Amino acid sequence: MKIVIEKSKAVEQLHLLTAHLGLKMQAPEIVCSVDDDEERIEPLWRATAAELARLLAPYCAFVLTDNSAEYSLEMPDNWRSDQSDALQQHCMAFIGNSLLARWLYPLAPESAALYRNMNVECASAIADILAMRRKPKGL
Repeated sequence: MKIVIEKSKAVEQLHLLTAHLGLKMQAPEIVCSVDDDEERIEPLWRATAAELARLLAPYCAFVLTDNSAEYSLEMPDNWRSDQSDALQQHCMAFIGNSLLARWLYPLAPESAALYRNMNVECASAIADILAMRRKPKGL
């Protein structure tokens, strides 16, 4: 199984969420990320992608390219493959929350903590999905 997270989609989500949050906080010029922030976002993206790889271990081989994070998973034969879509969705949510938390930390640590806490739940859901197994036949 392979999970590919496109960097451009993750960064676009970061821009949208920071714009929304910036308007709510009445500080868009401080909170919002924009395309010109690419140099600031790149190390955050790399750290976020690696964080997800650690969460998917020991099933995961991780490759970070210029445009995406690719996670090749070798799951046990009895893993419930019907959960692959849910796993992909939780991984995308994890990347989004982690990237946003990393962006917000120096600007609004209390908001960053909220997204970190959301990722605790997301990480738990990922761990649960990775642990799902089919019951042996004939029992």
